[in-house]
Amino acid sequence: MFIPLTPDVTQGFRWTAFDGYTFAEAYRTAPVVAAEIHQIGACGPIVFEATDTVPQPAVLLTLGAASLIRAGQWTGTYVPCSLRMHPFGATSNSEAVLYDPDSLCLSNPDGMRAVDQTGAVTEDFRRIKSFVGAFHRFARHTERACRMLAKAELFIPARDLSALDHEACEGLFVIDRARLAKLPQTWLAPLHSTGALEIAYAHLTSLGTLANLRRTFVRRDGQAEADKGQGAAADNFLSAMGAAYGSEAETDLLLDLS
Repeated sequence: MFIPLTPDVTQGFRWTAFDGYTFAEAYRTAPVVAAEIHQIGACGPIVFEATDTVPQPAVLLTLGAASLIRAGQWTGTYVPCSLRMHPFGATSNSEAVLYDPDSLCLSNPDGMRAVDQTGAVTEDFRRIKSFVGAFHRFARHTERACRMLAKAELFIPARDLSALDHEACEGLFVIDRARLAKLPQTWLAPLHSTGALEIAYAHLTSLGTLANLRRTFVRRDGQAEADKGQGAAADNFLSAMGAAYGSEAETDLLLDLS
């Protein structure tokens, strides 16, 4: 559960880099934003999870015994932003920096500071705030697109699909492919302009990875063949956050969502 990082908490706040994805092993899903929808869709099935507003995309991390996280290691080729910012979090409806008070990353008294001895925000925390701010903008863009999908009445229960008829998918949603194909032409322009159409097709394509989730990611010895690059990136919190973007220039392009 994430809570706001208030000014009084910030004064003495410290954190350390995560060294693996054990913290997410019990997660059913991880939120996904539109800017990373194709990267995520290439390594795992994207579904839609209910929020305070409309269902929004998330990558399905577990399905029965199958999991994208094994032995604390991420087995895919791309780690979603929502996991890379741990122990911090963000939402579409608030610009506040959130944090997980139960995270083991907060237990080291010698961790990185949010505020230095003079009361100034540290460079480490400034970069965290920048990343969280970017995620917030991505999430707002994604929510607008999902509102259009909901308006077009394209969401159906995930368990309506035989491949997702599993208790792990209770309460999740998918796009009704048949209903999407039959939408009147007048819907296509608004769905396209908001990015909703791109999200819908990326989601439908990603469902093809369900077979891989069951077959490839469950190893006979219970261990994951973790991508070494992703594992190394997790050793440094800030590197892990920026790994998927490659450069600040690429991030700047992704931020242009207006």
